[in-house]
Parts: sequence; structure tokens; C-alpha cells
Amino acid sequence: QGVEEIEKIKKTLEELSQEIKEMIERWNRGRMLMEGMRIVITGKPNVGKSTLFNALLSEEKAIVTEEPGTTRDVLEGWIEIEGFPVKVFDTAGLRPAEGKVEKIGIERAKRVLESADLVLFVVDGSQELSQEDMEIYEEIKGKQHLIIINKCDLGCRIKEFPGGLRISALTHEGMDRLHEEIKKLLNPEELGDILITHERHYNALRTALQYIEEAEKGVEEGRGEELIAEDVKFARETLSSLVGEITSEEILDEIFSNFCIGK
Repeated sequence: QGVEEIEKIKKTLEELSQEIKEMIERWNRGRMLMEGMRIVITGKPNVGKSTLFNALLSEEKAIVTEEPGTTRDVLEGWIEIEGFPVKVFDTAGLRPAEGKVEKIGIERAKRVLESADLVLFVVDGSQELSQEDMEIYEEIKGKQHLIIINKCDLGCRIKEFPGGLRISALTHEGMDRLHEEIKKLLNPEELGDILITHERHYNALRTALQYIEEAEKGVEEGRGEELIAEDVKFARETLSSLVGEITSEEILDEIFSNFCIGK
């Protein structure tokens, strides 16, 4: 095949991949709106995570002291934002555990972090950023997150993270802005016309995406046309299982019209 034809196939596969990723994102958003958004508060010990947790819940649920590591387990509570349920988790400070109980809390914190829709990464704004802060940030930066520069009532010394939210969980300064940022993520208007909430739909979309990504890889590596077409065919068959639920046969025909893959 000529270079022009290969470039056309690459472009079509990229568009396909992007379209499926957008549908997967709608599933994530749909599930979040139906089951509740999961917000996980994390950071090193004694940066004000529990104070922030209490401020979000508007109740004294977490014990707040000056002793680092007071939260030895994962605390959780529900709030409502714009009529949507939001589950907030306060986690043990991520650091080498000093005892068996604390170690269990830190392991649980890591598991909860994996399932987070939004991570609130908290740093102490009244102190300079530490190596420990940066190590935790490296762990969570790949997830959807907001950087919370807390304790700004004591003066902000942090120059890093210029886009971070400067707040005081103790005085509630900046909490309105935090609520606004969370609301943006919950905005149902951005979901479009299709709300995908069934896990079966999600699994079919993930499988189809894997086939498309394999086809993209095949084009890059110069694999045979038949092998690439086979991956595209499997992707179409997987999406066909969703006909009448989140798509139609006509839409699939239009999407895959650039490929001679048969049915």
C-alpha cells in the first residue's frame, strides 16, 4: 500500500480509538453520577487531610491532632453536591509504617486510591515542599487530581504547583472554590446524549479499544493488511453487541466504512 493510503488508515484508526475512549469516559461519568463520585484525600501525615475531610463533611468525623499518623485507617463519609452523591475518603498519610495497625491503614489507603474518581493531593502550604510530598505526588499524578495547598491561613511558602487550590481547611477559606472544581467534574451536561451505565457496555468498549489499538500497532509495524483488517473486524463485532442499546447499525456502518472487513 502507498504511503498516502497507510496514513489514511492510521488517521481513521486514531479517530476510532478516540471515539471509543470518549464513550468509555461517558461510562466512567455515568457510573459516577449513578453510584456516587469517589473522592480520596491523600498526602503525607499532618498536612491537614482530616481537617479537610471534616470541612467537606461539615462534621467532626476525623480526629484532628498535631500528632502525625493519627488517621490509621480509611475514614469515609457521604456528601451531596448539586444533587449528586459524593463519597469522600480520608486516608492514612502515605509513609513507611511504624506499626502493624498503621501499616494496614496505609495498605488500605493505597487500595482506595486505585478506585478514586478524584484525588485531593494535600500539601502543607505553610512549609516548603518536601521530598516526601513529591514522592506521593509521583504516585497519584496519573490519576484525575486536584492539588490542595492547605494551611494558607499560616502563610503560603510553596512556590511549586501554581495551579494548586490555596485553602485553609481550618478557617474554610477557599472551600467554595474547591466545591466549584468538584462540580465541574460532576457536570451531567458534558455527558452528551448517551449515558452509559452498564458494566457490560464498558467491558465491550474496552475490548473493542484493545482491538483498535492492536490494529494501530499493526499499521505502525507494517503487518499484513489481512491481520489489521481482522482486528478491526473483531472491534466491530464487539461493538455490534451494543446495537440498539448505545449505538445503531447505521452508526457502526458509517464508522467502519473505510475498512473492507465484511460482516
